[in-house]
Amino acid sequence: MDSKLTLHPIHKKVAYLEYKKQQQPVFHYPTGLYVENLCSCYEQLDRMFSYHRKVTVVMIQFHQYQYSHDNKQLSTLMSRLISKLKSHYQSKRIGYFWAREEGSNGKLHYHAAIMLNGSVCKSPFFIHQHAKAIWETLFPQNYVWLPKRSTFLLSRNELVSCELRKARMRLSYFAKKETKESVPFGTKKFGCSQIKVR
Repeated sequence: MDSKLTLHPIHKKVAYLEYKKQQQPVFHYPTGLYVENLCSCYEQLDRMFSYHRKVTVVMIQFHQYQYSHDNKQLSTLMSRLISKLKSHYQSKRIGYFWAREEGSNGKLHYHAAIMLNGSVCKSPFFIHQHAKAIWETLFPQNYVWLPKRSTFLLSRNELVSCELRKARMRLSYFAKKETKESVPFGTKKFGCSQIKVR
């Protein structure tokens, strides 16, 4: 197990990740987590807070009908969606983090988190609507699934709040090594925005 992780004394499926001198609860899996990638995700969320008093995090699953050894469809989706969101919300920056997963049945899907200025984005409706439209345009049998508890409205004044810890824990699911072991060599398992701290 990664040296930054400590198992919960009671709950076997929970561990604590040392992140910026805090013990952040994360999901625990026997195969482990990609801790470095998860911390990159957390860092992008922190950097969004350096610009915005509030940040909205929206999580979406993208299921790809046709298997591919690359992430071209997902890259096209993210490029178009980010452009659409920047225009709609008049925002200069939008954070994101995505993870590729492959099931034992060979099916390919992605988990994605979009991070926006929470003062202008207070609902996931527009994001869901356009993410679905763009994804299905790329291939008609592609589909979007919206998991329960997939939107978090966070505040800079509550950076050690229960809600932020819940959002980070939910994001830790993206970083599990399980279902990524069959990703072809040389294919990116993760993608992350490159927002600079203010």
